Amino acid sequence: MAIPTLPLAFIGWFLAIASIAALALGTLLLYQLFQSGKIPPEYLQSRIISDAALLLVWLIGMVSAFGLLNGLSWGRTGVEYFCWVLIALPLLSGGTRLASYRQHLHGTGLTARGWVVAVAGVMLVALPLVALCGVAIGTLRSDEVRQQLERRAAHLAHQHRPVGAPIERVRLEEVLHQQGNVARPLAQRRQLQ
Repeated sequence: MAIPTLPLAFIGWFLAIASIAALALGTLLLYQLFQSGKIPPEYLQSRIISDAALLLVWLIGMVSAFGLLNGLSWGRTGVEYFCWVLIALPLLSGGTRLASYRQHLHGTGLTARGWVVAVAGVMLVALPLVALCGVAIGTLRSDEVRQQLERRAAHLAHQHRPVGAPIERVRLEEVLHQQGNVARPLAQRRQLQ
């Protein structure tokens, strides 16, 4: 049985959109809490650094996803790192949550049904994310993707294309050049008329 893979465009766009949404939501929530004065000083001292680090991880994910979409080799490395972090975060968060539920089980009488619901809730969030990130890591490590990104890097080096230029324009210019129909600059076309 072959290991499933995902298209690079899907990986890049999914992680870019998820990162933008997480950054916007996280920044908005922190801003709203700060403006309303509902952030206790203890939180500012203990948790604000971890929240800022979490936002930084999402920012790295967004930049890496756009790097991957543009065919840059560092984008693959950044997205793989981001996926490893996305595997670790829900597992650690879910484990911490279940540990706190276990303490409540002994202290306040959380029922066995409540425990099952808690485990199912953690699994409902963690398993799809871990599976998606695992498949993305497998895809990014494949020889096919590595060769595709190497070809893209060679193409970019050959074209001397600026990093933000659209891919379609480069392909159109390449096709026109191969056919001998190199587009003349506007000034030359006006002189011919």
